[in-house]
Amino acid sequence: MSTEKEVRAAAYALLARRDHSLAELKRRLLARGHDPAAVGGVLAALVEEGVLNEERLAESVVRRGLRRGRGPRRLEAELLARGLEAASARKRIAALCEEGVDWLQRAEEAVHRLKRRPGETKEAFRARIARHLERQGFPSSVIARVLELEPAEPDEA
Repeated sequence: MSTEKEVRAAAYALLARRDHSLAELKRRLLARGHDPAAVGGVLAALVEEGVLNEERLAESVVRRGLRRGRGPRRLEAELLARGLEAASARKRIAALCEEGVDWLQRAEEAVHRLKRRPGETKEAFRARIARHLERQGFPSSVIARVLELEPAEPDEA
């Protein structure tokens, strides 16, 4: 049996490294063998105190994902993987669209970092671009548009 004091200390230790969702923190504390009743009480207190804040977590995950060239699908998947509810994740992605995030521009920036490999044909390069954007979570409509805009002969690296 673990006391609430021990659970709180373990929760703070985990939160000191990075933000966690409620579900993520609960899973990790239970996996460490803490008492489920104590975990529930501590998590409720942390939420009430504002220490555990899923909105802040979502903002952090999205901001980091945007810096890394992620598309909306990948961002949503990362939010879901972190334990946020699907409706909350979709709401956060929709908010980005309302804030004016231009997914086409983001995709073009992600492609700009790719360089054509020596001996790589135009078709192979375009296929690699499409695969890269798909992995990064961009919708097929954005990928098709980027491929239309791709110059016939990209700069050689």
